[in-house]
Formats: sequence, C-alpha cells, structure tokens
Amino acid sequence: MSELVSESMSELEEQRWEIVAAYLAEHEAVNSTVAAELLGVHTKTAARLLLKAENIGLLLSYGKTRNKIYKKKQCII
Repeated sequence: MSELVSESMSELEEQRWEIVAAYLAEHEAVNSTVAAELLGVHTKTAARLLLKAENIGLLLSYGKTRNKIYKKKQCII
C-alpha cells in the first residue's frame, strides 16, 4: 500500500496523507473541511488530496459535493 502512495503522490502529498490516515485510524470518516483543519490548508487543497486518495483506492466517498465524506477502504483478505 505504501508503494502505491509513493508512486502516486508527491512527497508533500504523502506527508499530508499520513496525517489524514492517522485521523481515520481513530475516526470513521473525514470530509474536506476537517482534513483542511488537520493539515492547515485550504478546503480545496484538502479536497484534491482526498480525491487523489480515492482515485488510487485508499478511500471510498459517499455523498456529493458539500456533503461528501470519505471512509478508509476496507482490505479484504
């Protein structure tokens, strides 16, 4: 999984993803507003990171635009 992150994200995005992933380890879901507060960035920047994480299969999204939330994708063994 970390190899996928390394190949798909810049170093800065990886650092930000680690913060969001740590948050998701203790919370069920995150939205772009919460992620922006965690990362100290604009909501749009956080939304781009969450979308990228969804596109590479790390997150699943629910809802549309303002109400969109992201949950960590469950690994099936």
